[in-house]
Amino acid sequence: MRLLILMLLLLNITIYSQEQPQQNPQEEIVEKNNNEGNIEKDNREQDDEKDNREQDDEKDNREQDDEKDNREQDDEKDNREQDDEKDNREQDDEKDNREQDDEKDNREQDDEKDSREQDDEKKHTDNKNKHTDSATKQNAKTVKRQSIIVIGKLSKTKPLTMKKPSEYVLEDEMLYKTTDYYVGNLNIHSSKKRDLSHLENKVVMVYGYLEKDLNKIIEVIGECPQDYGENENQEQMRADWVDEETGFTLGRSSSEVLKKVSYVRYHKIQKCKGFRAKKYFGSKKVEIIFYNHLRKSIPDLKLIAHYESVFGKPVPMYQDKKINHLSPGDKASFVIPMTISSIKKYRLHSVKACADTTDLHIDINELIEGD
Repeated sequence: MRLLILMLLLLNITIYSQEQPQQNPQEEIVEKNNNEGNIEKDNREQDDEKDNREQDDEKDNREQDDEKDNREQDDEKDNREQDDEKDNREQDDEKDNREQDDEKDNREQDDEKDSREQDDEKKHTDNKNKHTDSATKQNAKTVKRQSIIVIGKLSKTKPLTMKKPSEYVLEDEMLYKTTDYYVGNLNIHSSKKRDLSHLENKVVMVYGYLEKDLNKIIEVIGECPQDYGENENQEQMRADWVDEETGFTLGRSSSEVLKKVSYVRYHKIQKCKGFRAKKYFGSKKVEIIFYNHLRKSIPDLKLIAHYESVFGKPVPMYQDKKINHLSPGDKASFVIPMTISSIKKYRLHSVKACADTTDLHIDINELIEGD
């Protein structure tokens, strides 16, 4: 029985082995090659992935190095700009010192010349007085005038301007000529004909006497044209844009109003380099600088920044710095931003220096040009 079972098992094994398909040797080779190809492909992909990672790491390193170089370049540029700015300030200070020395020398020469002229005038007066009747001398009245120094920008007058026009129409409908120039907010006048064209739009120092009543120096031109000032008076105006002499009717005034207007009868005028507005810090800020070139202190000096709103109806805004006492040769400065943002955005329009005493009037106004 056991032998029979064993023979049956061997028979089944033989039959099963015959039923199994025999693999072709060529197919074995192809399958082997495919497997090797897949392994090689996987290796290449791994190598490519590794190369990509290395390239990405190298790119990141380059970007970090570039960023570092850019930061270093920016820092170096900032340092150069700061050094240049420092050098500019030092050069400006050195230039100002030279100008102060030159101006001092010029003042001394002018004072010496004035002294000689005064001596000559005194001698002439003394000689004239010798031939004057003694009774006339006793009855003569001397009118004391207030001497004054005015510092401001010399501007040429023009017809129908909002401030300091070159002519007025008065109540008699006649056109009258005023002065050719004004300094700050004061007309200036001289009995002598002087050519001041080389000083136009420059800050000057004017020596003279403060007088009142502009009627004394105006001269009739002729009849007023029928349409005089019609176009100009249609423009939009604001109270701080016009003078009291004309108000909102440009070019027109009255003898009564002109009686209250002061002017300077000057005898000497010279250039003054004591004021400037300089842009600093990449033009985002401005420094107002004022030097006292006088031989006396200036009390209650104000440095003023005038801003105007950027959008909508023009609205002014002001910032100021007050210097209670500025000694001879000293400097006052005020650093201000170009723009201010609050409820509205404001942009710097002009800067100003002003002071007013009985014998000194400072009114310097400098417009700030936009970029």
